[in-house]
Amino acid sequence: MAFRIHDSVVRGEIDNREKGIVRGKIWVMGREEPVTLELKGNAWPDLAGCLLKFNNPSELTKHSGLDSLNPMSHPLQHRCFESAQKYWHLADELDLDQGEHEDLGQFIFEFQTTGVKLAGALNGIAEGHAYEDNSFTVAYLKRALDPLHKSQAGLEAVAPQKLLPNEAITEARRELFEIREGILKLMDELRGRG
Repeated sequence: MAFRIHDSVVRGEIDNREKGIVRGKIWVMGREEPVTLELKGNAWPDLAGCLLKFNNPSELTKHSGLDSLNPMSHPLQHRCFESAQKYWHLADELDLDQGEHEDLGQFIFEFQTTGVKLAGALNGIAEGHAYEDNSFTVAYLKRALDPLHKSQAGLEAVAPQKLLPNEAITEARRELFEIREGILKLMDELRGRG
């Protein structure tokens, strides 16, 4: 669901004092902690190298959609997201360009896509508003298997290239396999077979 939070923003800051990184904090009505962000790249030239702090002078309204800024996630989706991020960061630390190494890009992008598909399928369950008919959730879970299989194929193409340490390859294989098994088990449970 898309929503506009501009009426709920209390204050914020955008910090581009470190070259190549833009950090930000946005305090919104109804949340004690700010929403934080960290982006690669630089701000537009008029903000590059600067720290911008702002306050919202307008009358504030708590938007009901703001609860999604602090979402609950299903453990399987959370595991997939964290694992995909781990390999994205590892590739970054090893200075590997995913655009330059197509198989590596496929492994990581499809791993992240699996996490997104799982969020669509499962986070409603975690938040307490699942579909009344489990067949919808099963269908969404099936959609997560295709990018997972593509991620596994990308990983197997990366392995002989020795782009990632052997331990990372082994761990990624295990993670993808266990996430796949978790998806299949959950599908069976939702179909009443588990």
